[in-house]
Amino acid sequence: MKAYRQQNSIPILKEIKTFLDTNVNKVPKDSLTGIAMHYMLNLWKKLTVYCTCGELRICNILAENAIRPFGVGHKA
Repeated sequence: MKAYRQQNSIPILKEIKTFLDTNVNKVPKDSLTGIAMHYMLNLWKKLTVYCTCGELRICNILAENAIRPFGVGHKA
């Protein structure tokens, strides 16, 4: 899995990072796009860490499903 991510995910992530670095200063920082771009850049290391370990999942849906029963009914 790690080799697959190294081969397939890293090139795409590099393109995204280049795009963000190039365009982050072209949009207002307080716009929704600016906020999203800064958020992604601030958490870039956490986003890309899954490429360094084949056991990590990019999606946390399993964790969300596991805690969902505890959250049901809290809004009522």
